[in-house]
Amino acid sequence: VGLSPGLCDDGGVGANSKRRRDAKKRKVRARMNSKSPSKDRMAMPHRPVHDAGVPTAELVDQFVTAAIGASMSGDNVLLTRWCDGLEALALTQPDETLAALRTRLTSAVSSMWTFGWQPLDLVHVLLHRTAATHRSVLVAAIVAEHAALVAAARGANVDPRWSAQLDRINAVSEPESTMTRLFAATGADDPAKLTAEVGFVVDLLAALVTLPRLERLIPPPGEAYVTGPRTRPTAPSSLDAKVLARVRALLAKAESTTFDEEADALTAKAQELMARHAIDLAMLDASAPNHGAPVARRIHLDDPYVDAKSTLLFVVATENRCRSVFTPGFGFCTVFGFDADIDIVELLFTSLLTQATSSMVAADKQVDPHGRSRTRSFRQSFLVAFAYRIGERLREANEAAASQAAEDLGDAFLPVLATRAVQVETLVTEIFPKTRTKRSAVSNADGWHAGRAAADKASVRPPGSLPRSRG
Repeated sequence: VGLSPGLCDDGGVGANSKRRRDAKKRKVRARMNSKSPSKDRMAMPHRPVHDAGVPTAELVDQFVTAAIGASMSGDNVLLTRWCDGLEALALTQPDETLAALRTRLTSAVSSMWTFGWQPLDLVHVLLHRTAATHRSVLVAAIVAEHAALVAAARGANVDPRWSAQLDRINAVSEPESTMTRLFAATGADDPAKLTAEVGFVVDLLAALVTLPRLERLIPPPGEAYVTGPRTRPTAPSSLDAKVLARVRALLAKAESTTFDEEADALTAKAQELMARHAIDLAMLDASAPNHGAPVARRIHLDDPYVDAKSTLLFVVATENRCRSVFTPGFGFCTVFGFDADIDIVELLFTSLLTQATSSMVAADKQVDPHGRSRTRSFRQSFLVAFAYRIGERLREANEAAASQAAEDLGDAFLPVLATRAVQVETLVTEIFPKTRTKRSAVSNADGWHAGRAAADKASVRPPGSLPRSRG
């Protein structure tokens, strides 16, 4: 069965990513041919030696460019030969070689910011295309590029959302001593380390040149954020820290408890706090002289079952006054809305996904009467059914929340919410002028019924009385 709620990019990154990557590969190959070394150089011995007549940095640039071209054309023999040349340089001229590799990689990372990419985007997408061992090298390049950029800008404005992404990368990355290992030459004392690092850099550079342009949602450091509502949140208010702390505590308890009734009550209470607080913030923003504008934020999804997870995110976003557009092939959704609403979406989505995953895994492996595994179809169907049922219950909760707000505020909040919905939709159309309805496959009836049952247990029930948030 094919079901759909969900929006998918159709005409931008998702639909045309392969075409754009292929076109970029052709351009790189053409550039390689126009600047390629002589045939004698192409027929170099297995481990070419450092040519004293050519600066090391220039040789590194030639070898890296040729290695990237070989990687993109699928010529593993030639790729190995050029990498061997880089390794030979690294062993004989470690300081100069590593410095040149650093310059090449940080320059490539910096260019990605002009193409709309953000730190978390690169870490998320490239780690799906390279090995996990490449992470520390990539993070080191991002950190080094950021430090150089900020130093050159002499303390220019850095968007707080950009800083938050850098903090998240540092918080889960290797220790500082490891973070900078790529850029600290160690001589030839550790040939295996140098060889590995050379390979990491080539792999990352080859992956970077295939990435398409994205819509710029956050201005990179050094640029004043004056490019419009999509990149500069102007809302005078955001989720109150005390309310946010209470919501997180309630959701954490709901995720950890083994009692379904307790999880239901805790999740419902969290939704009550978020729903009413969001309405209060909308009214506050509308009355401010410089009222807020909607923004866009990318939320990254991890394998497996990315498609089904994007359906859950779409449902949660829609029922919390936001929109979500899935970009296939890159594992992220772009969520549109006002900052406080997107914060709510992230909190609730993360909690519900945790609860869904726990219930799904508890079902253990599934097999058909012939002993063949049906675990994947079961889990895919489970997550889609979970999303649909959560959507139904969130709609019920929203109706109750609107009813309670009407008693307290009258009908004044309805035009405010309607205006904000139009603003959000306008921003979606501006960034994704072409979208299509995304269909999610359901092929396992057991998974479907189990997912709906799990959604009932983790449900957000209609609140009886919504307390007014006082922060």
